[in-house]
Amino acid sequence: MNKNSLVIVLVSLLGLNLGGCTASDLSVAGDTVAIREIKTDVGQKPGTIAVRVVVDYSLKSKPEGDVLLGFDLRTPKSYVMVGTQRVVNGSGTVEVCAEIMRPERSPVTVYVNLSEFPHPKQWTPLANARKPLALSREK
Repeated sequence: MNKNSLVIVLVSLLGLNLGGCTASDLSVAGDTVAIREIKTDVGQKPGTIAVRVVVDYSLKSKPEGDVLLGFDLRTPKSYVMVGTQRVVNGSGTVEVCAEIMRPERSPVTVYVNLSEFPHPKQWTPLANARKPLALSREK
């Protein structure tokens, strides 16, 4: 077992908090994703919010990938994917945008993952990250 695998196993078993980073946020193969910035605005349709998420990524293990954007709008920790941006092997920054219905609760969690492209119907993301997003009540 390599050093990174051992760290992930220990963090998972001990339930350690790594300053907002969970065991699933760690990457063994060098694939990473991080939420740099989240901006919101009034959506084009009534009752919606336009969300722009700036994401830093590093894709080392595959030739192509997708950065997917999702939110847990209805149920905490149950993410619905609403946006995607294609990326190639290497590192960079992408912007993923979506228009979502204003949720009943706040905060919600912004979730991004880096996945292989193309990927099978069932797959495990290469890396992921989450950040809470507090939304004010609609005026």
